[in-house]
Amino acid sequence: MADELAMAKLVPVQRGKTLGEYVYGQLKGALMSGTFQPGQKLSARSVADAVGVSFTPAREALSRLIAEGALETKGPKTVLVPRLTPERLFEITQIRLALEGLAAEQAGKQAEPPLIKALEEIQLQLVAAMDRQDYKMVLSENEAFHFALYSASGMPRLLAIIESLWLAIGPALNLLYPEFRLTRAGIGNHLAAIEALKSGDARGVRSAIQKDIEDGFAMLSKAILSLPEQT
Repeated sequence: MADELAMAKLVPVQRGKTLGEYVYGQLKGALMSGTFQPGQKLSARSVADAVGVSFTPAREALSRLIAEGALETKGPKTVLVPRLTPERLFEITQIRLALEGLAAEQAGKQAEPPLIKALEEIQLQLVAAMDRQDYKMVLSENEAFHFALYSASGMPRLLAIIESLWLAIGPALNLLYPEFRLTRAGIGNHLAAIEALKSGDARGVRSAIQKDIEDGFAMLSKAILSLPEQT
């Protein structure tokens, strides 16, 4: 059932685009937004069927993501969404604090009213999804919030590096819920970032985003340690 629900998030291909690139983009977005769970199995055939392409571009997209470390192989035909170890989570978090903090601060230095309005609208959708306990949508809106902000930094190379970190961390964000819903720390941090943008406080935007990452790290660390040992 989980596999079927995750595959349903993939959008059928729009003809005219390079198939391999299109499938890669679909899978990359799904991983970053937490559509797939840690440890979930994928196959070229299931991806091809979900997106509406042949086996070859699906296999190429999976191979590319394996080479980037976003997926891993466990046998000749088994592809898995990796599970984060505490050590890898710590390393990724330290890098995220530096790079996403930088992107947030740069965005805060040049924020325009349309960005603030867009972030407020995303946040409304996030809160609505939280209220109805639609955690997949919460994760999707959370990703949208962060990358709308980071994109406003005007630093595309930095954005690409941050995307690579979210490829690794995205599936594990599923472990935050439903517990993270009780504290609503993420909602508070996003609202703090918006208020800092409104007041032109670029350092405040950085602080709010870094607090968001730190709060997630604290809960993810506990969740990962409580998982059963992998066999």
